[in-house]
Amino acid sequence: MGFGSTPDEFMDNYKFVTELIDELDMYLGAQLSARNLAKAKPGVPIYVYRFDWGASADRNYMIPEEYAWKFYVGAPHTQEYDFFWQRFGELAPGDSVNAYEYTDANLPGRPDLSAAALSYLAEFIHDKKGKIKKKKDQPTEWKKWDRKKEHFIVFDGDHQQAHVAMNSTDIYRTPEQLYAAYLSHPNEFVRDFIAYYVAWSWHYNWHPNAEVGPFDTSPGVNPLFDPLDP
Repeated sequence: MGFGSTPDEFMDNYKFVTELIDELDMYLGAQLSARNLAKAKPGVPIYVYRFDWGASADRNYMIPEEYAWKFYVGAPHTQEYDFFWQRFGELAPGDSVNAYEYTDANLPGRPDLSAAALSYLAEFIHDKKGKIKKKKDQPTEWKKWDRKKEHFIVFDGDHQQAHVAMNSTDIYRTPEQLYAAYLSHPNEFVRDFIAYYVAWSWHYNWHPNAEVGPFDTSPGVNPLFDPLDP
């Protein structure tokens, strides 16, 4: 059976897998961490971002084979480093996955997004209290994440310019909700693939040698979800 017997079925199942895994990673790696920090350190400013360059369906990045790239890859892990550190000139084709994306056609937009990202980083580094104050040349105010208002900034753009905005609507599903979606999926191969990936990622990335899995959110059982030990 695999991921499907037709191209449409394969794409639907592949999209389900990648979206569920991405949400679980984002929940554990960013959203839950921000919530725990906001609870434990209410006086400390917490800033959360998501990097979308190369992934948004409604953007034109001028990436070779762009439709396939968005569907299978999107924004590669750690790609934002190229923009925060302006590493474009150091990368040649074959140096990394990211280098494939960077073409002469999207050269105007990449430095524009890089300049915006760097302006926020500079404010954060130079403020003694770690606050990011809005400057006139910044696209928007990077508002801190707190318990009353959970939001994050999104760094994106197209082949010509940066698109940076705050987002408070894409709050990710909880592990319980993701687990329910996983259990209800009709394709056994898809469920097995997710279970294998989650088990591997959990044991080797999130919490080595753990005896519990990432779907277990019981207080006192799973260190990542224990409100007494954030």
